Amino acid sequence: MYFGGLYDDDKFSDWMMGICSPPEVDQEEEYFNHDDVPDEFNDLTHKEANDCCKSMKKVCCRKTIENGIKWMSEECFLAFTRSTENFHSEGTGHKFSELCCQCFSVEAHDKNFHHFNFTVETKHESSDFWTSELYFAEVKQLSGIKSYFCSLLEPSDDGHCFGCKNQGMHELKHPTRGGYEVGNTDTGFPFMDESDDDCCELGY
Repeated sequence: MYFGGLYDDDKFSDWMMGICSPPEVDQEEEYFNHDDVPDEFNDLTHKEANDCCKSMKKVCCRKTIENGIKWMSEECFLAFTRSTENFHSEGTGHKFSELCCQCFSVEAHDKNFHHFNFTVETKHESSDFWTSELYFAEVKQLSGIKSYFCSLLEPSDDGHCFGCKNQGMHELKHPTRGGYEVGNTDTGFPFMDESDDDCCELGY
């Protein structure tokens, strides 16, 4: 054990003895009888404990959601900036706007893909206004290697994807011209459990 910059085995032994050995109690001391506690007090204590646990769980879920949205937003913008399709002209600024929806699919033990819809705001140097456009992005992992794909979406785009469709994500738009993973009839998310509490769903 580490004490004050020195390893002291004797102090470690004393510390362990203090934990393992209960304090001496005067036999004459009057003990508190738990049977004397009113049932109303116990019920209140249990209720408060349950409420506290629920509150802590909600805080944990909120933090998980916030971290998830932050991470996915960063992945989307990385896909946008890496895409060879986006010819960023001089004097044009871009900033991530909003994550609209997402769907994660597993096709095999060594292959998965994550589809996103998100918006990016663009401003030309000669303008004072930002314009927002909707994009599709895919983050794919194949045998541990990650790749990115991104495409500007047109109002008429209506591409197909088994992975998103099988999970009920019909609102997630895909480019009609393809260029992304569509999976197969069995592709989905294999770890879904209908009995799980839905408080941690990302809502996207």
